[in-house]
Amino acid sequence: MTQNQSVSLFQLQEYIRRVLALNLPDAIWVEAEIAEINESRGHRYLSLVQKDAGGAEPVATGNAVIWQTAWPGIRRKLGPELTRSILQEGIQVRLKARVDYHERYGLKLVIEDIDPAFTFGQLEMQRRQVLERLQQEGLLERNHALPLRPVLQRIAVISSEQGAGYQDFVKHLEQNPYGYRYRCRLFSAAVQGVKTEAEIVRRLEQIARQPRFDCTVIIRGGGARLDLSAFDEYNICKAVAAHPLPVLTGIGHDIDETLTDRCAHSALKTPTAVADFLIRHQLEFESALVQLGQFVQSAGRDMLHEHAQALEQLRYAAAQNTRQIALRKTHSLELLQRDARRQFRFAVQQAGQHLDQLDQSGRQLHPQATLQRGYTLTLKNGAVLRSATEAQPGDEIETHFHDGSVVSGVR
Repeated sequence: MTQNQSVSLFQLQEYIRRVLALNLPDAIWVEAEIAEINESRGHRYLSLVQKDAGGAEPVATGNAVIWQTAWPGIRRKLGPELTRSILQEGIQVRLKARVDYHERYGLKLVIEDIDPAFTFGQLEMQRRQVLERLQQEGLLERNHALPLRPVLQRIAVISSEQGAGYQDFVKHLEQNPYGYRYRCRLFSAAVQGVKTEAEIVRRLEQIARQPRFDCTVIIRGGGARLDLSAFDEYNICKAVAAHPLPVLTGIGHDIDETLTDRCAHSALKTPTAVADFLIRHQLEFESALVQLGQFVQSAGRDMLHEHAQALEQLRYAAAQNTRQIALRKTHSLELLQRDARRQFRFAVQQAGQHLDQLDQSGRQLHPQATLQRGYTLTLKNGAVLRSATEAQPGDEIETHFHDGSVVSGVR
């Protein structure tokens, strides 16, 4: 073919096809990232990309396909769960594919096999790099060092609204056997796939700007190891570590620990385990209050008993002194009487001080003091309501605040 000789487009495309077929007759292994995947009539169509060293700009793109006839064999080899986990956007894969070139449809890779070990190896390498960076920057223990408030009732929840994990979490809290009440607000976010990192980071930042919560919870249902790979991303871990509230995680795994778990204040296995943690925390606080009340009551009785005995001993000593003084001279009697009165006043003063301390402790435990801290007391027919099930539609209830009360009806 001379320099000035021309060919048709079809001839050029056919020539390219023959060259590729001659030089790449067998299937080859190709490494790339899945940028997009779609299904049509049983075929899986993939858009592949290779990015630069910084992971920002594509340096190569291409199309690939898993024909319907090859799909059952690949799925059978990997298993349904692993197949679903690997064939996701943003996952690094190693594919065995034949190079196919069509005069009309151009170049594509026909996938015959997938190497799962490559994907897991890439994820593990990235995970180790992120872990080293978190350690160097001192982020692993930062959120864990935050103190938990004595009462955790206002909960910011990051989860998928439709996820079973979120539903289980809410149901478990609402049905707790102690009647504790929680105010949960959902900040909906993706918990799987390429959007997970950006959406969870954005939700953490949104919650940080609203300091009315006691803690933040990140939950999702169970999933395969690859489904949790987003929770090993540096940006999520950094946002959790720097969060101003304690972060509790229940990402739904029994064995694997994500780096997000490592950076959180407390890592639980499942969403219901997070709910159990919150319930147990409230129970421990209530138990401590009950023990304190019992201690104050017992100490008060003991102190009153001791002072009563001391007063009785003083009275007895005074009586004895009086009988002895009657036998002495007048000036000795006056000296002994003054001494007895001084001892009596001192004992009474001590008793008064102890009674003042008991009175102060009693005022702190008085229901009115509890109301002053923002709690309320609800009565029906003069009796305390301890559960929502005790109130029926049509009942009239009376809610007491620290500065008054409100009468309302139950619908």
